[in-house]
Amino acid sequence: MLVLAVDTSSPHASIAIRDGGRLLVELRSGQEALHSTKVLPRIEFLLRDLGLEAGRIEGLAAVAGPGSFTGLRIGLGTIQGLALGWGRPCLAVSALDLMARRVRGRGPIVALRDAWRGELYAAFYDADGQPRGEAVVLGPEALREQVSAGTVVTGDGLEMARGTISGLPGVSFEPRSPYLAAILAEAAVEAFAAGHAGTPADLRPLYVRPAAVAAAK
Repeated sequence: MLVLAVDTSSPHASIAIRDGGRLLVELRSGQEALHSTKVLPRIEFLLRDLGLEAGRIEGLAAVAGPGSFTGLRIGLGTIQGLALGWGRPCLAVSALDLMARRVRGRGPIVALRDAWRGELYAAFYDADGQPRGEAVVLGPEALREQVSAGTVVTGDGLEMARGTISGLPGVSFEPRSPYLAAILAEAAVEAFAAGHAGTPADLRPLYVRPAAVAAAK
């Protein structure tokens, strides 16, 4: 299945195209990629560079959040628009779920992302990467109270928590690339194959914080 994935949820924006089990391309950009005028031209560039017509894309995916309020609107809006225009299924996946996906099989997981104001977005998972409850916003000290022995800590908020929880028994830190489009495309191929396709109306941002608060960041 040929899938297009877009992540503009953080300054580490990226776009990826995957054909079943093979990643065809991932384009990584900086903060400027969050500008709404940048995303579609870059998608068009990738398709042209690969010699693919837009009609060959069979599914689309975006990162749902948590993250930049404006960035989430751009990524989700782009995928919604393309899915409507091309008549294709689409889905949105939590950034924290994607971070946890990369370190499955090593023990319980906590995935972290900077939530500003000295706080972290956090989500807890079992060793298979299955969520244990909803994502939350908390400070490093509160996080320490919830991290159990043997936990694998990952995500682009990892460094904020390292000093607070590094002394806990058996805790390991697994830094990974902050660019998520490639792992999103992988997750999307799997989800579509399992019949979990959605429609543009199904796409919802994951703010964790209320949108009014997120917008002020």
